[in-house]
Amino acid sequence: MKNNGIIHNTKTFKRRMKRIGIKIEYAANMPWIYITKINGKTVTDKYYSEHYFTIGLVDKYGGFSFTKLPGIFKIIRKYKLDAMSN
Repeated sequence: MKNNGIIHNTKTFKRRMKRIGIKIEYAANMPWIYITKINGKTVTDKYYSEHYFTIGLVDKYGGFSFTKLPGIFKIIRKYKLDAMSN
């Protein structure tokens, strides 16, 4: 089952972020995987999408790849600091 790659990658990323104190929530609209909340704060920025912040894409064979990681971590830092200041 090819979707195990998607689930494995997103769960692993979520678990690693949790270890450093960042809680992430996802949404999916294939082929896009979005971050919807970071530490309870709704993400309003858009990246690789017209609607939400995309962290990864699913190809037609069920493979998953992250978008540019520096962009992902930049937005995580931004919303983590916003959530901490409120």
